Amino acid sequence: ALEDDGWQTRLLVDGRLGRRSFWSGWVGLASYTATSSISTDITYAPIRSNFDRTFDIREDQLQAGIGVNWQIERDTPLQLFYEYRQIDRDEGSSVVGDNNSTLARYTNPGNLSPETSNHIVTGKIGYWPTPRLNLYVTGKVMSNQFLGIIPHYNNTLTSRFFDKLYGYAAFGVSYVF
Repeated sequence: ALEDDGWQTRLLVDGRLGRRSFWSGWVGLASYTATSSISTDITYAPIRSNFDRTFDIREDQLQAGIGVNWQIERDTPLQLFYEYRQIDRDEGSSVVGDNNSTLARYTNPGNLSPETSNHIVTGKIGYWPTPRLNLYVTGKVMSNQFLGIIPHYNNTLTSRFFDKLYGYAAFGVSYVF
């Protein structure tokens, strides 16, 4: 089971760089709470004790970013953004019994990652062959995979991946009706 709740606020500023470009910047605060739990219907106690876990996480974030939008040509926009997230986390859990099994090493809350920041770079370039059709390529790179982006993602089962550089790229087509 997963539950999360939170809020975010940002102060935005922007300015013109030239005839076809402008910059934007922001600072923000955010706070999220998330609860995730795992359980099983298996009645065999040694297995069941590995699964009865609940994780409660509270994240407070300080965020800052800057970006540029540049209309390279009339039909070719480019966007580049950098964002920094500083994360302060409190983690709690309820665990039924002590267990030193191999599986328990992945489900014990003491295994949470100490990662506390994330650097995020995003880019997008598009091309408008017609006024209604847009072709684009976009991508995102994070210094710590999804840290501070998906609140319930940071639990004992997934946190061992947070110290990994992660990114993705996408190709897209959009049509304006």
